[in-house]
Amino acid sequence: MREKGFTLLELMIGVAVIGILLVLGLPSYRTWIQNTQIRTLSDSLLNGLQLARAEAVKRNGAVTFTLNGSSWTVTDAGGTTIQSRSGTEGTTNATISATPTGTTAVSFNGLGRSTAGSVVKFDVSNPTGGTCQASGGTMRCLRVEVQIGGQVRMCDPKLASTDPLGC
Repeated sequence: MREKGFTLLELMIGVAVIGILLVLGLPSYRTWIQNTQIRTLSDSLLNGLQLARAEAVKRNGAVTFTLNGSSWTVTDAGGTTIQSRSGTEGTTNATISATPTGTTAVSFNGLGRSTAGSVVKFDVSNPTGGTCQASGGTMRCLRVEVQIGGQVRMCDPKLASTDPLGC
């Protein structure tokens, strides 16, 4: 009578094949995780800035988006907090740099226009994962821009400015 099941040798070969596949896929998985952290933080910034602009139009008054590290707060002219988010949720390695340097707040007036007087750029990168693709690295860094007219958009600095997704 023939017994059903796997022999020890068959199980060991199966485990070895799975182990090799995991080792081969691990670098891609790490890059994917690092890029996801950049995307998550960029989405959070975009949402906060769009909320601030929408609230300024809705209230027909000044509303300010304030960045503190990777966390942000949206407040009205009286200083009342409308909404705030902690940027550490799933984005522990992602970092933000602003242009003009040192910019931590963007205000919108009742028409939804930025009162900054120039384009404000928030570049989101992940130094833990490496350099940005625009500089020859593997990270897909993103930028969130606030135009003088108040338009808020996310773009990829690696792509040409003629590309709809480019900066």
